[in-house]
Amino acid sequence: MRKRILIAAGVVVVLVALGLFFWARAVLAGSGVRTAVAAQIGRAVGQPVTIGGLGVTILPRVTMALSDITIGQPARITVQHLNVGTSLGALLSRRIEHANVKIDGARIQLPLPDFTIASSGGSAGGAPVQIVSIDDISVSHVDIVSGALTLKNLQGHARATADRLTFNPITFGIFGGRAAGSLVLSAGSPPEFSLQGRLDAVDVKQVMAFAGAPDLVSGTLSGTIDVTGRGATAARVLDTARGTAQVQVSDGVVKGLGLVRAVVLATSMRDTSTAQIGSTSADEPFSRLGGRFVVAGGSATTRDLQFQSKDVTMTADGSIRLDGGAIHLSGPLQLSGALSQQAGSDLVRYTAQDGRVTLPVTITGSAGSLHVGIDVGSLMKRALTNRAKEALKKLIPKGPGA
Repeated sequence: MRKRILIAAGVVVVLVALGLFFWARAVLAGSGVRTAVAAQIGRAVGQPVTIGGLGVTILPRVTMALSDITIGQPARITVQHLNVGTSLGALLSRRIEHANVKIDGARIQLPLPDFTIASSGGSAGGAPVQIVSIDDISVSHVDIVSGALTLKNLQGHARATADRLTFNPITFGIFGGRAAGSLVLSAGSPPEFSLQGRLDAVDVKQVMAFAGAPDLVSGTLSGTIDVTGRGATAARVLDTARGTAQVQVSDGVVKGLGLVRAVVLATSMRDTSTAQIGSTSADEPFSRLGGRFVVAGGSATTRDLQFQSKDVTMTADGSIRLDGGAIHLSGPLQLSGALSQQAGSDLVRYTAQDGRVTLPVTITGSAGSLHVGIDVGSLMKRALTNRAKEALKKLIPKGPGA
């Protein structure tokens, strides 16, 4: 008897599941649903949308499975798989409410066409099913491409409201490295963004190639960033970005910087010393380059930029245009102990600080054309001060037993 009851119960469960499946399929995958859903998404983003395939699953939630989606004409966004899960209760009213969206496999080609973001709760007229609200979104295997720039394998979890999309956490590959953090995108005209995160193992040579100054700087970058901004174009984003960044580049080269060469030319060191430091090369290798930057008005300003190499150490403040169009940095440069010993005795005596030749240096120009200058006026002032101190010491009589 008990066995018969269990068999009967199992049959009922199977029949209910099959009935639910076919009913959900009739609602979500019936004639006209694919077109209606495409039209609703198209109205929400202000661009034509096509959907290649539409299926239905009922576990763990009733889910509409879309495939081969394109957005834009020509298509700028393609999505391989997009699943929209909703509750059975909402589906009874032919509505998709508090939905969970999963995107797996997508490509976004920038720049995007003009999007007019609208609330998903707008009227859908007599559509067979209406998308009312989306609570959260998860994405994986998403690539964002802009010319030579590719954000690879973007993955994250998002929450959506009528006017905001928040990714937290989000990770993606960029310039051979990896970024991780949070991203907020707000609808509006123009759209706004807020980005917080960390960068690791970024190839600076790739960054420079993307910025239009190939081979200017090489090395491996790591750091943190916290910026906000708005705009639909790269130029507008750079102009409006505000926030802070802490970055460090390790084991690289600045092409054409010529710090050591500038010191040689300005101070007329001995010919033998000039040969030993290889002054014929203007490329400047370094072990560390970095600092904290404040971003605003299209520029990044710093008060603690550090440049360290085996030959020189420099601490600078100043500003750098984010597009590389203008650079102005200044600060003290110190020769290494070895180079200071090679310098002429007068140079060491009259420009030394802590036993090392120290010179006031400015770096100006643009990303493609850097100029290093020595502040001769400040240099002469220090030389005179040091010489006066030396002369004063000679005038002061030594004490008993000295």
